[in-house]
Amino acid sequence: MIINYNKTLNCFLTSISKQYCVIDDDIRAYYTGVPEAYLNFLSIQKNPVALKEVLNRGIDFFIKLNQSFIIDIEETLCAAYTDSIFKELGFIQGESSVSMHLALKNFNVHSTLPDNISIKCTNNHLIDWIMPGAGAFELSSEMAMAYLNVHKNALENNALFHHYTLYFDHQAVSSLTLSVCDGLARIDDVGTLPDFQKRGLGSLLMKYALTKAIEFNCTECFLCASIVGTHLYEKFGFEVISENRCYVYEINSDKD
Repeated sequence: MIINYNKTLNCFLTSISKQYCVIDDDIRAYYTGVPEAYLNFLSIQKNPVALKEVLNRGIDFFIKLNQSFIIDIEETLCAAYTDSIFKELGFIQGESSVSMHLALKNFNVHSTLPDNISIKCTNNHLIDWIMPGAGAFELSSEMAMAYLNVHKNALENNALFHHYTLYFDHQAVSSLTLSVCDGLARIDDVGTLPDFQKRGLGSLLMKYALTKAIEFNCTECFLCASIVGTHLYEKFGFEVISENRCYVYEINSDKD
């Protein structure tokens, strides 16, 4: 399952990146152009023989772009000395995450919506899609528009992205991205405006997206969740397939 998870991750990150670099087998750097560390990635999907060398090559890639970035690495790929190498090179540890999987044959298809709620694919109107996520993650207007343009470019390059937005009384309040890669689905960018959280709206949108994934003939769906958010997805049948450490590298005037 982790192989298919990584396949969907690579497909999504490649689609939203302005530049990417193959550092080594199953180790890639992704530069989206959005000036936020958590939206630029060094992906390590195998246990590198020379971790320090790999990290330095990734750092060099992002230094040339003057861009901070993050690494999510599976716990199973970490050794006793891993933390010390990251610290030595200037990384700080971020919030851990989990990779999750759902066999779509186990999902009960979504039914009707309440009269005051509608869900639309907003690929042609991404401003409605970005607003709930921007509110949920407290993105500045500049950051939100930068990320919107990343997804606009991905669609123009024929990425199989479906941007779904939930409207409550005609207001866009929740959104997510469903991407499709070789019969596999992935969900990213899940966000609900703070004033509309804990009303079950995000759950309605998730059920709708999973139903669409089945319509697109996908057999599996993957996502990455925070540790505290794991239970929100388990109720749909998602299962944890790996726990991940996060490391952040901030590029500033104090770094060489």
